[in-house]
Amino acid sequence: MKRLSRAVAALAACCLLLALCTCVVASQRVFAYYYPWYANPTFDGHWFHWNDAGFNPPDDVTSNYYPVLGAYSVNDPAARAQHMTWAASAGIGVLVSSWWGRTSFENAAALGVLDAAAAHGLKVCFHLEPYGGRTAASLRDDIAYIYATCGNHPAFLRVTRPTRWGSSGSPRGVFFVFAPGDITDANWRATLDAIRGTANDAIVLGSGGVDLINRCHFDGIYLYAYQVGSDGSDLASLKQQVLALNSIFCAGVGPGFINTRIGGTINKPRSPTQYDTLWRYAVQTNPEWLGITSFNEWHEGTQIEPAIPKTIPGFTYLDYEGHYGRFGGAAQTAYVDRTAAWVDTLEHNYTFDDVWPVDWAFHEIEAIYREGITSGCADAPKRYCPSGAVTRAQMAVFIARAMGLAPLNPPTPTFEDVPPGSFAYGYIEAIYQAAVTAGCYYDPGPPEVRRFCATALVTRGQMATFLARATGLAPIYPPTPTFDDVPSNHPSFGYVEAIYAAGVTSGCSYDAGPPEVRRYCAATNLSRAAMAVFLTRAFAIPLSL
Repeated sequence: MKRLSRAVAALAACCLLLALCTCVVASQRVFAYYYPWYANPTFDGHWFHWNDAGFNPPDDVTSNYYPVLGAYSVNDPAARAQHMTWAASAGIGVLVSSWWGRTSFENAAALGVLDAAAAHGLKVCFHLEPYGGRTAASLRDDIAYIYATCGNHPAFLRVTRPTRWGSSGSPRGVFFVFAPGDITDANWRATLDAIRGTANDAIVLGSGGVDLINRCHFDGIYLYAYQVGSDGSDLASLKQQVLALNSIFCAGVGPGFINTRIGGTINKPRSPTQYDTLWRYAVQTNPEWLGITSFNEWHEGTQIEPAIPKTIPGFTYLDYEGHYGRFGGAAQTAYVDRTAAWVDTLEHNYTFDDVWPVDWAFHEIEAIYREGITSGCADAPKRYCPSGAVTRAQMAVFIARAMGLAPLNPPTPTFEDVPPGSFAYGYIEAIYQAAVTAGCYYDPGPPEVRRFCATALVTRGQMATFLARATGLAPIYPPTPTFDDVPSNHPSFGYVEAIYAAGVTSGCSYDAGPPEVRRYCAATNLSRAAMAVFLTRAFAIPLSL
């Protein structure tokens, strides 16, 4: 292999940036709860929701976060279009639009939401909220009304899915019912049973536990604001319980929940770790549907809609700065983009069960698998073990395959501790012949003894030596060391400097100072994920997209 030039290093960096941009197709099993209840004087002649609890918009709004779009109106066509653009780019296929009755602001906004969704290839269903005076009879009439006013719209969601209590094999509209406990079980059963087999037959999901299905005859359940009380570890069990009833399970994810600015008591600010953990459990569960709480419920701080840093007299809004390593404009869309990566993971089968697009080194690991450098660490399920350490024997396999070296099998082994038949024997012999390694110990004797220490773990410092030799990089000895923790008397100093100059590494940490401090972490054991990154950079292996 040719050694990595500056030009090739730059190209590799560009490929990495491209690889990290997730282009995802909107999934119609990914739902997001959408709130068309925001109004402002420009489009509506009054404020609505932004001024709840006595707040004074446009700068002072009823939220702990502040939207990129400001105190917008859902009736602003530009705001609606931007919402649909963000939703589609996040991989969301269906918006569950909050609906508070036939005389509500949200109902008046419904057709505008449907039009905007249709223009972006998205679908809409309705979230039947607990409006004043809601009864079983009024909800039956609400479903008929929504069918009559919205049912023929191209964005209106219809799904073919027979269930335990709704056996129709025809496409049906979908309705989510929030807080169904205001209506008795008996009235729910009577109402839902009455619409079965009629023109108003529908798929109706209730928010709550699995027992709602048999108690009330819902077609399934959904988990709203699931992030408040669970880490996701019970999703698989819930799914199995619902599937056993031939019903629909809509799992839940969300970045956080904080409603303290409007007088609430829940203070669970968003956390990238929490959001990722919920998504990871959801992907492992592979639910029939998945609901994100929320796209734009700003009062409760559950939104993935972009937010900006903002300070007003007496209050500083929360923001997404630093989340997922993003700052400035890039931070604003952090949760839209992270959602896209997770939807992509949900909808695709990737090589390794433990390495997904949201994980560090995913593209590099996929690349070395594609090149035949690794087959992973385990099968059934196929895993890579990205956080696992790398032994010297495993390193020999990685390096030899990356160099294109065939295994050698001399009858007399070079190393006393690696006899024929040992794991990686042929690869260890190959990298010895290629002058990549001289082993870990040598005694000229007599008798001559050479050892390889095959089971010892490889450090980042040692990896620099192996990589530089494998790619033909001569050691470099600058008068001032680049890395604070790799002084000129370090055994790997020249090789660490060489791979830094070649663009293979930038170290393990950097502080612009003053004083400027750059570290390499030479004594840290090399992980299998880091191994993949080193290999793709050193050997200019194109990243998998």
